[in-house]
Amino acid sequence: MQQIYHMHCCEEMKDTTRPIIACEKEADTDMEKFQNQTLRPILKLQNELLISIFQSQLIDKKIHWEKLESNKRREIVHSIFQKEI
Repeated sequence: MQQIYHMHCCEEMKDTTRPIIACEKEADTDMEKFQNQTLRPILKLQNELLISIFQSQLIDKKIHWEKLESNKRREIVHSIFQKEI
């Protein structure tokens, strides 16, 4: 049962914490190429680990993610990743 809660919490977290950014497509700069070819693949590999750690912190701190408003969720994400991880 707890694993189902974690999966639901994880999906909900992904949906509410990612901002939508409007941008125009231009030629890739060297920095963008580096980000796309080097950093993003590394972050993709670490994504599940980071989510698991975050969920563990929510459980340890007895935080009920689904009951929080979006601004409070952002504060918690910031707090956990700045202080705990």
